[in-house]
Amino acid sequence: MADLAHDLAALMCSKLCHDLISPIGALGNGLEVLADESDGPLRQDALDLIGASAKAAAAKLQFARLAFGMAGGTGGTLDLGQAARAATDYFDTTKAHLDWDPKQSSAPKDLVRLCLNLMLVALDCIPRGGRVSATLEPGADDRFAFTVQAAGQGARITEPTRAAMAGTMALEELDARLVQPYFTGHLARILGGELSVEPGEGEITLKVARAA
Repeated sequence: MADLAHDLAALMCSKLCHDLISPIGALGNGLEVLADESDGPLRQDALDLIGASAKAAAAKLQFARLAFGMAGGTGGTLDLGQAARAATDYFDTTKAHLDWDPKQSSAPKDLVRLCLNLMLVALDCIPRGGRVSATLEPGADDRFAFTVQAAGQGARITEPTRAAMAGTMALEELDARLVQPYFTGHLARILGGELSVEPGEGEITLKVARAA
């Protein structure tokens, strides 16, 4: 178990580094231009690049803090307005648009983390861009239901992603790309939720529910 936790932590770190290397690299490029360029328009372009890259890096870090980390410590609830803003800011760095308007003010942290991670799996299903819509319905007596739908040209979910979410993939086959779907399925199982994948024409629907 200790080795499993160590390997998963290492893979999650690799994923975070992969997500951040692009905006951080763009920041460095912009600073190099500022240092070497005296032309006004080019310097303005560099400033615009720095601003956009810093915003993207901050959005990715804030989303990761809520989706993978222990924001605010263990237990308790998370503000769904804060989670929705973080998710929207994250999606603004991608080719997809997010539709999520939580009706509740807060929800248990692990439920919010599961919902955010389902959004990432959905996003991976539409690499050409499109729309992700989400509903999160916490209920009484530990019941809950999530639906996250990805719609876009060429929408598909790969068999390795399915296997990672289902927990049927051999751990040695996990990599930095598949560790997040694995983490999503792991969260669902810990919470007693049943996860289903429903492919359709130009869309993928992910559902997790726990009955009373």
